[in-house]
Amino acid sequence: MESGIIRWNKGEVERALYSSNIDTTMRALHFFSSSGKLRGVLAFYPVHPTSLTAKNRLISGDNKGYAEFLLEDELQEVTVAIGIANAGDVSPNRVDNGDGTFRGEEIMGKRQYDTLSTLIKGPSKLIQGSVVANLSYVDFSNATTGNPFADRTCPAVVGQNFAAGTEDGRGPSMFTEGNLKGNALFKAIGAVIKPTPKWVQDCQHTNKVPLFAVGLMEPTPWVPNILPVQIVKIGQFAIAVTNFETTTMAGRR
Repeated sequence: MESGIIRWNKGEVERALYSSNIDTTMRALHFFSSSGKLRGVLAFYPVHPTSLTAKNRLISGDNKGYAEFLLEDELQEVTVAIGIANAGDVSPNRVDNGDGTFRGEEIMGKRQYDTLSTLIKGPSKLIQGSVVANLSYVDFSNATTGNPFADRTCPAVVGQNFAAGTEDGRGPSMFTEGNLKGNALFKAIGAVIKPTPKWVQDCQHTNKVPLFAVGLMEPTPWVPNILPVQIVKIGQFAIAVTNFETTTMAGRR
């Protein structure tokens, strides 16, 4: 997850249109049986389920799983699922974590549970219309867009600052976010593993310190190039299913 300070300093990016630099809206679908009994809830809220640190060695649903558990316990015989939305730059770890792990999960999970519990008890709109889905497989190493945003995608590269980690899991201290000064040692290592061709460097011009081109590794790329993109329309409600994390502003757009 990119530091919010770095994102904020990139310019206006329409931020004047919004009162918050994160999306605070929860959206929920309610599913009823033919007799009118609530049987399921599907909600979406943009926050990462990363309250538990990498030190946790147990299976956990994290903050979203905790919220689901609380609501299912309240409603009984109702299946609850809370998905992630445009949370590519949203970390849950901005509260007192108590013991450093489970307390933070409980705080963020309880907030989502409280909001969703209120939503399902309030007024709602009836979903009417057909169910339509469209699935496509796109080569993200060479996809183009038309005007007014004419551009192309590129083969994937790992940047030097990738090793800095995220807000929720820092990497080695020698790496920092936003560092545009290349490390000679790591450049040499990258050149040995897989030199990044000039045309890929030019294509990846926003990545100032590319390490090596994982999308061009042989005999097979280290990351998939062809990935699914899907749109699901349920009546007047639509869901865009992406293979990447959508940031706050991208989701708003």
